[in-house]
Amino acid sequence: MDAFNGVVRQCLKRDAGWKEWYVEQMNAMELRGQPTSEDLLQIFQAELSAEREFQDMNADRAVETIQNLIDKQTLTDTDRGWYLQEIARYTYSISKAQSNERQRGAHKSNHSLLRPKEGMVFTKVQTLTPEKRLGRIKEWLSSHDIFESVATHVDDILTNLSFGVAADRFEHALKELASALGFESDRPDKEWKEGPDNLWGLRDDQYLLFECKNEVELTRAEINKREADQMNRSSAWFKRYYPGSDVTRILIIPARNLASSAALNDDVLIMRKGQLDQLTKNVRGFFNEFRTVDLRDLSESKIHEHLCMHKLMVDDLTTAYGQKPIAHKG
Repeated sequence: MDAFNGVVRQCLKRDAGWKEWYVEQMNAMELRGQPTSEDLLQIFQAELSAEREFQDMNADRAVETIQNLIDKQTLTDTDRGWYLQEIARYTYSISKAQSNERQRGAHKSNHSLLRPKEGMVFTKVQTLTPEKRLGRIKEWLSSHDIFESVATHVDDILTNLSFGVAADRFEHALKELASALGFESDRPDKEWKEGPDNLWGLRDDQYLLFECKNEVELTRAEINKREADQMNRSSAWFKRYYPGSDVTRILIIPARNLASSAALNDDVLIMRKGQLDQLTKNVRGFFNEFRTVDLRDLSESKIHEHLCMHKLMVDDLTTAYGQKPIAHKG
């Protein structure tokens, strides 16, 4: 709180150093192509105009205003989905069928939004060739201007991949880690309201399925029935939506022993604190290899070499960071 209050005082008192830092940050945003204050004001004005039209019972004009915003602005899929959901909300008073169709488009762009009432099309996570994976890692690294930006981003991810962190932050970090390591991923339980907490697409129709129990106390001795049943339901979900695909199931939890009432229907690996710490250590070591290289001129062969060195190849991810559970003896 002392640090926070100090920053607030600097801002309110128009501290010279604070103003200089502010100008630097705003200039950096413009160089990176991020929205300027003027762009944001135009967006806010459009949102306000649409909402006022809707409150005045002019739903068609509200829809037109947001559609114009979508057409004119360069939006991420996440933001595009949000605005399509706003259009769906405005359209509901006109046509429930059209509203549902708009919501389908919104959910397709951003799975964190509300599910449409009907007609939702399930989208599978895609697996990649090794070459495509290397290209995605190269693209992820080169999207950062300097290595310090890479280090900060990686640190943000790994800080949240710890036992005791709130579940949503942990699961989001696990999804971000998949992207940093060149994989496509999904959070089915959050985005489709069923299935595992995380699903990574690896290679050759091979997947990595995670159930995350990182909020469990480190002193917990056993995996209880509810946790085992949740993994079993996630396994059944995978078989239903990915028939014939190969999957490695990982339960992230401090305990390794199964309670007498708990049973796992399929092969599962347990990632405990030691394995999670080793994974984050290896990830950090991998990205540190790029601290002295030009991020705009990366060698895919070097990326592959560093992946091997830090045990982050597909075979490592499916074998090196988990242990088999221990069944109850009774």
